Amino acid sequence: QEFEQMADGSIKIKLSIHQFICFSALTEIESIGISCDQNFKYGDEYVATNVTNNSFWSNRVNKSIKSIQILKSKYASDANPSEFGIEVTLDEELKLCFEYINTEDFPDTLRVIEECSDFTCLREIIF
Repeated sequence: QEFEQMADGSIKIKLSIHQFICFSALTEIESIGISCDQNFKYGDEYVATNVTNNSFWSNRVNKSIKSIQILKSKYASDANPSEFGIEVTLDEELKLCFEYINTEDFPDTLRVIEECSDFTCLREIIF
């Protein structure tokens, strides 16, 4: 299995009672976008799914965030930042990585994986 979760559209994560973080595909610059817009609403064509009871997420709910890194292609430049992912480290060194992917089968998709497997990528610590 190449991913834990996949979304053809945005991913909205509930951080606490009144806080959300939204990840979206920025296809025009082939990067991942992040927003803390509390009023973010999905369109009618989207289906909200509670994933907290599946095997991947059940270990990650109710954990504190220890660090956040932006993942960039090793070919990133000022003109093309290539920020393709965000990797989050939680309590107990558990990780999750939100990645933008653009392939023939999935042209503008986000996926969630356990951790980034591209060891050549550049990492920018933001928290």
